[in-house]
Amino acid sequence: EATYYSTGEVQESEFDADGQLTSAVDYVTNESGVTIYTTKGHEEQSLPASVAAQLEKSNVKTAEVNLLIEGLPEDCAALLLYAPAVDLSADELAIVRDYLSGGGKVTLFLPDGSIPAEKLPNLCALLAEYGMTMADGYIADTDRYYQNSYYNIFPIVSTGHSMFEGLPDDAVVLLSGARGMLSGTPAREEITLSTMLRTSENGFAVTEDGKQVQNTYVLAASADELLESEKHARLTVIGAPSLIASDIIDRFANLSNLTIFTDVMLYGQDNVSNISIPAKSLALSYNTIPTANLWSLIFVGVIPLAVIGVGSYVCIRRRRA
Repeated sequence: EATYYSTGEVQESEFDADGQLTSAVDYVTNESGVTIYTTKGHEEQSLPASVAAQLEKSNVKTAEVNLLIEGLPEDCAALLLYAPAVDLSADELAIVRDYLSGGGKVTLFLPDGSIPAEKLPNLCALLAEYGMTMADGYIADTDRYYQNSYYNIFPIVSTGHSMFEGLPDDAVVLLSGARGMLSGTPAREEITLSTMLRTSENGFAVTEDGKQVQNTYVLAASADELLESEKHARLTVIGAPSLIASDIIDRFANLSNLTIFTDVMLYGQDNVSNISIPAKSLALSYNTIPTANLWSLIFVGVIPLAVIGVGSYVCIRRRRA
């Protein structure tokens, strides 16, 4: 990919030969792919173009749908609600529930933390049915944060989760402006709720009026329900649209954000292959260190003091000798 400026100079921004070749081979060797529908009509955020392109490499198409006007298409392999700012209507909630009861796969990115949960009764009802409660405010973590901002969080990743195929044990994820959840008891025994991302015990939900509530907050969770038809319904809820924000995934080369998203969206899908290779950014990338403050303290404080202490001890001992 290249950008063209007014000077007529072409500047390459990323290299994607490996990804395009792998996608082409997968396209001709597998059956027709699937379609993931994203909802519209609730002031949702737009799916980043780079993320849609990554899904397309796995033979997955994305399309928008207005549930209230169009209903849910029959070829819907998964439904994505990307941070709606307006609640679902009662009819739309019924459509989503009916889709899940037939073995559907739904992924919800929570609305912005500035929107009180009381203004989202239908979304809250859906979450409660699967054992999740939406918290108000933005999540901060005083133990796991990046660059002096408690709201830029390195969540604890459940790398052994069944949906995370091939995710390394040391996977690093960065979230910004996340909204949290608390896990509870699902409405039916057949529902199994599992946490994928969470804060440390020093997580805080901070509302705009300054109220802070400390807890271990769930930042991503998946609820799987075994149906009588032996099919599995799945509701996955992610607390931060920033998981796939371009300014994060394009800037940091060592993050697993995009891998986690594609694992979630492609898990259990037929006729797709989760082997797509992301484009290699040619821009300057930045490394992330989850325990940066600890290492800063060691290198800036502990080691210099230790050197000074040892040096002073040696000097005093030599003078006495």
